[in-house]
Amino acid sequence: MIEGLELGANLMFVVGSGCFLPAYAHDMDVFLMGCGLFVFGSFVYCCITFYTLCEAVHYHDNILNFESIEHVLYLLGSLLYLIGTVMYWPPEIDRYHMTWLAKHLSLGVYFNLFSTQFEGTILFMVGSAFFAFASFVNGLNQRSFDTLTNQLLTAVTSMYLGGALFFVMGSVAFLPDLGCNETMVCIGATLYILGSVLLGIGSGVSIYRTSYVLSNPESQHLKPASNSSTPSLQDKAPLKEAISA
Repeated sequence: MIEGLELGANLMFVVGSGCFLPAYAHDMDVFLMGCGLFVFGSFVYCCITFYTLCEAVHYHDNILNFESIEHVLYLLGSLLYLIGTVMYWPPEIDRYHMTWLAKHLSLGVYFNLFSTQFEGTILFMVGSAFFAFASFVNGLNQRSFDTLTNQLLTAVTSMYLGGALFFVMGSVAFLPDLGCNETMVCIGATLYILGSVLLGIGSGVSIYRTSYVLSNPESQHLKPASNSSTPSLQDKAPLKEAISA
């Protein structure tokens, strides 16, 4: 279920990124649809990462371990995604109280430093960096690469790291008031699309890994015990790794 929600959020990012291409973004309804998809997708990620963080802390009984730190980074990145996308909502279009919410979330507006859209883009860049750091921590936690499940996990980690880096680079083109022309915006939106596709591929590989582990007789020890819904984190059970790449 977690992998399915994650894949759904990534598909929202793919479609939302396409809405930011200059050829479509001139239509305000299309642009707002892209913003809305990013807001909803980021909210789904917040829910997923909060759940996986709670499970990791519950299993280890503390937060000072690779697994929990990884999920903390994913949760922080997801929260910054959500706040950043809300703040990027066009200020002249006040729908669903988004403009009011963006202004009250922005410190830059209070101190008259920069616009809500500028601050929102910066937050999205920082959130993407947190995702990249989380993927790096996940890589540090891997000790073996000789089995198919570990190789698939490495592939998922690589996809998430690449997607996060594409998001960081693409966000630069959306910084307002810096003189970026439509060509630059098109490059940024394309990088968003590529980043979202990589995240989607990572989710798909994660789903395949889960199916393989649960159906492979040699991997039955990775299944959760019948009297517990929490599989072993040390064994890298797929249900615990839905967002750990």
